[in-house]
Amino acid sequence: MGMKRSLASISLALTLGAVACTADDPGALPTENLTSEDIILTSGLQTVGDCDALLERLIADGIDRAGPYGFGQGGWGFPEVMEAMEEGDAMSGSDSAPVTTTQASTDNSGVSDNSGVSETNNQEVGVDEADIVKTDGNRMIVVANGKVQILDISSGAPVLRHTVKIDEFGGSGELFINGDQALLMSRLWAQTDYRFDGDWGLSTRPAGTQMTRITPIDLENGTTGTSIEFEGNYLSAREVDGSIRIVISAGMGSFGWLFPSSPETEDAATEANKGLLRKSTIGDWLPSYRILDGETVVDGGLLFDCDRTHIPNEFSGFGSIGILTVDGNDNFALIDSLGVMTDGQTVYASTDRMTVATPRYPEWDQNTGQVRGGEKLWTALHNFDITDRTGAKYIASGRVDGSLLSQYSLSEHDGYLRVATTEQTGDDWNATSNSVVVLKEEGQALVQTGKVDGLGEGERIFAVRFQGDTAYVVTFRQTDPLYVIDLSDPNSPTTRGELKIPGFSNYLHPVGDGLLLGIGQDATDEGRQTGAQASLFDVSDPTNPLRIDTFDLGGENSHSIVQWDARAFTYWSDTNTAIVPVESWEWDGVSEGNDASAVLINVADRKLVDAGKVSHKAVTQCETNEGVIVYEDPIDDGDADASFSQPVPAPDGEQFCWSYAPGVMRTVIANGTLYTVSEAGVHSWDFDTLAPGNWVAFS
Repeated sequence: MGMKRSLASISLALTLGAVACTADDPGALPTENLTSEDIILTSGLQTVGDCDALLERLIADGIDRAGPYGFGQGGWGFPEVMEAMEEGDAMSGSDSAPVTTTQASTDNSGVSDNSGVSETNNQEVGVDEADIVKTDGNRMIVVANGKVQILDISSGAPVLRHTVKIDEFGGSGELFINGDQALLMSRLWAQTDYRFDGDWGLSTRPAGTQMTRITPIDLENGTTGTSIEFEGNYLSAREVDGSIRIVISAGMGSFGWLFPSSPETEDAATEANKGLLRKSTIGDWLPSYRILDGETVVDGGLLFDCDRTHIPNEFSGFGSIGILTVDGNDNFALIDSLGVMTDGQTVYASTDRMTVATPRYPEWDQNTGQVRGGEKLWTALHNFDITDRTGAKYIASGRVDGSLLSQYSLSEHDGYLRVATTEQTGDDWNATSNSVVVLKEEGQALVQTGKVDGLGEGERIFAVRFQGDTAYVVTFRQTDPLYVIDLSDPNSPTTRGELKIPGFSNYLHPVGDGLLLGIGQDATDEGRQTGAQASLFDVSDPTNPLRIDTFDLGGENSHSIVQWDARAFTYWSDTNTAIVPVESWEWDGVSEGNDASAVLINVADRKLVDAGKVSHKAVTQCETNEGVIVYEDPIDDGDADASFSQPVPAPDGEQFCWSYAPGVMRTVIANGTLYTVSEAGVHSWDFDTLAPGNWVAFS
């Protein structure tokens, strides 16, 4: 079915309609041509042909795992407490059961592309990642302070043109831009009970449930179009040639669990909870969506069709992940949705594959209180083909032992999926081992073809970077081994080289000529961290990696957002300049000082060369017997001091002084101007001289 759902106008409400449970409903989201006989069994996932079969499977899995406390954490809301019963009074949840329940309330980007404008620092070439800051060189769009800030930067001096509230109660989000439009994926929390009654049954979620809202924004006028809102947490989004894939993770609804009031009532509570599951509808298990015109609900339905909802053959939880396909070249039309009954955590994408990784923790038996079958932590991997612009297609599943650090732990290359993992090998926290596993799609299974293990015994992975046939892996406990892994033979990967040095890198960025730039922390030989540091590695000889230079980024009490969010890093290849946001903290026994800056480093002649630093001005306050005195105000319109704002010495009688500067969260280069962006605002600087330009405060 080729029906499109435009997010740009009210026509979304007229075309999307209520999604029914069966594939032959003309108003349903597009589905594959499945019949009730088309039960697709794979090594990892299966689909069924209708909602009745899906619901039956989910209820069976639930009954197998339901106990006196629900699924272990009690579900949503506050349960009713079951008082003691006479033996034999425990019911199976039938209408005659004398119990009550609660009501269901329920390679690298960031570089010059000859346009004079930097891009988001993406993991893979050709795959754009949604982010909190986007620019086309004339506009800069920033998500900050619960709002979308739309700035005109065409003249080199930022001007705030429009501000769009994400929600009445705030919220955060990421976006893409295309021409005069932006697509915002925002994270919200339901302020009231979420309720939608559809043909499939009642979908309810309580106040406080995490929500995702997708909203188109007219950048020229600062207005929003019709949006779609659904239960679940926005995880990540990717764009390839105008085709956008949005990944969300959703929980289930409320079942109104009963809890026992004493050990004597646990059996009765278990049976009553199983009875609640037998009465459940598909809306209790799958997320629903609502179409919003402003804050008015105009339509809604199930987010996934039942025959587009995949179930792992091996139980993987009762949550769900969804992959939504949006056409970025057609007014952000929503054209497909696909669901998997599992929770999701890590999202990776190449130009033709999307991988969703799900950590699977040992499952506890509600009755015995023991881990089922001696299980240990492992990670499920689900691969989806994203070459078809009309929708993602499930391809294969597999698993690796241990857990992943981040999306950078995954890489697809020449038809092989490479995965870096840390495995807990014993009860002690330091009983760990690290591996790089290579898998290949064979039918509908991800099958291991090779593995390198034993990396950094007793340590954990802190950074990974795949580059072609090579993987660079950093592990750390006290020292920082950098491993060079040769993946040219996927059947027999090997460790080619190893370098042990103090400290560690959290992010690795290839900078050409066999050099690798690392951003992380310096540390003592005992492993005590001593401040943010950049390291330059020569990896031209894989058997003998060398650290050839280091650069102190901010002193002993400093860190960089790049350590956990690589999109904050900018590398301008025209001048071989790395730009690293850094925050530092100082205390002299009387005064506390904070610095929010962007540090510029040139990579030149195999050295890291200081190219300058720009800082956002701090607010310094002192606490006195008479109250708090503010000595420095935030930057207002006009020039800003490009040096660190030292705290003002405390006068006599003052107890304590401190300063605060919101950290630089992104940097952008456009047409010879450097922009540093924080939650407070954006500042412009001449990129060549670092002469200060204008400061614009966000509303």
